[in-house]
Amino acid sequence: MYFSKTVKGKLLFTYARNGEDVKIPERKIFIKKLKLEKVREMDNKKLFKNIEKRIKLGKYL
Repeated sequence: MYFSKTVKGKLLFTYARNGEDVKIPERKIFIKKLKLEKVREMDNKKLFKNIEKRIKLGKYL
């Protein structure tokens, strides 16, 4: 919900801040290039925490 995409003229993060539910629009994308940098084994819990941490640091924005 924290995207700058708009729905009905409002930014999605505005709905999220107000605690409102809204259907997130889908779109197709084309990936031109993908580079695998590391391969690590970890359980689901550790993976989720790692992703959350990177999002908070702005690495996926």
